Order: sequence, then structure tokens, then C-alpha cells
Amino acid sequence: MIAGPNLPSSVDEQPPDGPTPKPRPPQRRRPPSRAELKAAQRRAAVAARNRPTRQAAPARRRPVVTDEAGDDAGDIAPPPAPDPRQKRMVVVMSILTAIVVVGGGIAIGAAINSRSKDELPQPAPENAEVPMTVFRDPPNGITIEYPRSWKRVEVPVAEYRLALDAGNNVAFTLRVVPIQTPATPQNLQNFKAVTDGLVASNPTVTVLKEQAISLNGMLGYYYFYTFTDGAVQAVHAHYFLFSGNKMNILVFQTLPDDFEPLAATFDRVAESFRSDPNIPPTSTVPASTTTTAS
Repeated sequence: MIAGPNLPSSVDEQPPDGPTPKPRPPQRRRPPSRAELKAAQRRAAVAARNRPTRQAAPARRRPVVTDEAGDDAGDIAPPPAPDPRQKRMVVVMSILTAIVVVGGGIAIGAAINSRSKDELPQPAPENAEVPMTVFRDPPNGITIEYPRSWKRVEVPVAEYRLALDAGNNVAFTLRVVPIQTPATPQNLQNFKAVTDGLVASNPTVTVLKEQAISLNGMLGYYYFYTFTDGAVQAVHAHYFLFSGNKMNILVFQTLPDDFEPLAATFDRVAESFRSDPNIPPTSTVPASTTTTAS
């Protein structure tokens, strides 16, 4: 049966019988008092005393490691503290190494800067077989050796017994000048004014070294100096060697930068020079031809 329009439906909401109750606010918790806090602390202390103690596990020992000799590495005592003297020794060795390296760094740079050009005749190493030529001048009793690559040059002056051209402004001359009184250790100083005058005859000369020498039984003087020939500066290694009534003059010429690599060759040529003091000088006989040394 369907209800009429004026009757409420069974599903309609019905008004409440009384007023709607208000929700209750949440109850606030009271903070614990001092007595309660102390009681809680006493209970915690009693519980801690009654709790069973747990023993710590024993420490594990590191396995023993043995070396080839059979010693236990685990029983080796810790290394002693380093000795201060050892520290000082390390510092000293480091300084010496630096000096050697620097020294080594320094020695390697000078050698590179002093290398000669490819076209220069190279100095012969010590104890090396070098093709040499022997020049003999019997009228004056002299002999000398020089590298075979050096070429003889004819000079229209009788006193010049030998003139050589080694290329690239490298040259050598040998003169024999007669003197009245033989040189001795007692009167050698008397010849110093003569040798000084011959060297200083060129006003552009700057003497870098001079000294009295003795070579193969001959007394004399050695000069090392620079000079200017036009726009070219060169150096001379100049020997005055006295033998009987002869003053032998040996002159090596080169450019300043090329002297050092040729110095050993110049020394070898000078040391090969011989002059017989018993043979007086003569410039009327032509010099002998050269022969190849054995």
C-alpha cells in the first residue's frame, strides 16, 4: 500500500526526542609528581641489578704469520724510534745529491754550448790513432807533427818554416828567429821584453794569460790573447821556445768559440815540437817537405 502525499515516509528522518549532547573535550593527563619519578628510578635500578650480566667474548688472536726463516711475525717487537743521527744523514745525502745533480745539470749545459761546427776539424780523443803528418826541417834541426787534414800554405817569408790552414779560420804558423845569446834559467827574464813587444805589436790585443814554461827541454813563454782583424775577433795560443841560438815561435789561431774543442789538438801539436839546440838557425835553405807518420 502506497502512502499518500501527506503521510511521512518510513525512511524520512525523525527529529530527536531531546537536545543533542555536546562532545566532551579530551582529558588532560596530569604530570608525574616528584614522588612518582623517584619511585620509577628506584624500580629501574633494582631491575638493572637483577638483570643477568653478559660476559664479553674473548678477543680473537691474529693468526701467526711466519717468514722464510720460520720466525713468528706476530711476536716481532714494534720498530724502535728513528735515530736523530739517521735523519741528519738523510738530509746530508739529499744535499749532496742536489749538488751532484745541479753539478751534473751544470756540466751537461757547458759541453753543449761549446760544440764546434760540423766543418771544424775535431780534436782527437786521448790514446786514439789519428792520422798525423811529420814536418822535418833539417837545416834548422826541428820537427813537428800535425793532423794530416791540415793543408800547407806557402808564405813568402823565410823565417816562416811552416804555415798550415785547417779551415774555418783555424791556422798554425812556425817561425825560427836567430838570437845572439842562448836562453838560460838565469837570463830568461831578459827575453820577456822582446816577447811582450811582439805580442803587443797589434794594438787590439787583449792578453788573457801569460806564463813562463818549459817544453821538451826548451825554456820559453806562453801567451793566450784575443785580437781583432778587421771585423773578426780571433784568439792566439802563442809559444816562444828558446833552443840554442834559435827562438822558435809557434802560433795557433782560431775563433773564440772554437778554441775549446780544438785545445787538445793544439796541445798535441805543441808537445810534438822538437828543436836541436846544437844546430844554428838558417833561413836560406827551403824547409823540408812533409812525410806521413807511421
